This record gives sequence, C-alpha cells and structure tokens, in this order.
Amino acid sequence: MSTEINIEKIIYDKAVEAAYHAKFENITSAAVNNILEVFTQIEDSEEALKTTILFILRQNSRGILKKNTTKSLVNGLKEIFDKGGEKKKELARKFLGLFKWAFEATNSLNYKPARGMDKVDFKTFLGFFR
Repeated sequence: MSTEINIEKIIYDKAVEAAYHAKFENITSAAVNNILEVFTQIEDSEEALKTTILFILRQNSRGILKKNTTKSLVNGLKEIFDKGGEKKKELARKFLGLFKWAFEATNSLNYKPARGMDKVDFKTFLGFFR
C-alpha cells in the first residue's frame, strides 16, 4: 500500500511540475495533445509507456519540448513504469491527463507562479493561483 500512495503523490507532483515548466518554456497545447495521442493509440501498457517516453525525447530533440518539461514528464513516466505494477497504463493515463489539465490551468489570469524553480509539488503549484 505504501508504494501505491507514493506513486499517486508522484503522479500529481510530476504532472504539475511538468505543467509549470511547460508554461515557462512556451510549450504549445498541440505538443501536449500529441503526447496524449501517442499514448492512447497503443493498447499494451509497457509498449505505450516506452513509446511515449521515446516520443517525448524525440520531441525534445526537435525543440518542440524543452529540457525541464521533458525531464519532468520522462521521470514521471519512468516512476510509473518501475512502480506501477499491473496499473501502469491506468496510472500513466491519469498522469498525462493531470499534466494536460494543469497545463491548461496555467492560462488562468489568477496563475502567478514563482520563477526559476526546479521542483514544484502539488501544494506549491496550487499556491500559484491567487
């Protein structure tokens, strides 16, 4: 049960951290949607995770995704791959969906983030909405 709680915290923290970085790195909503599209097109959970990680790395090498966004997304997906057990696909879908929602939330006029943070957890991210 401890691993399950830990992976849930990782999902939320890494999703908002990636969204925080994506906003500062001017990632487009199309780039975010493309990640979800690649993931959902593959049925097998391990193949979906591996392919999505490689797609994210490819998009980084092409300049579509930047360093910090890529790092947060890949680290989150690696944690899910390593600790997700039988629920890998479900957890990864949740993680990527939360990333998309958090990214979209950064367009709010009430979103006032601190600059230059490497790590952002869920509680800190919520504090950016004033």
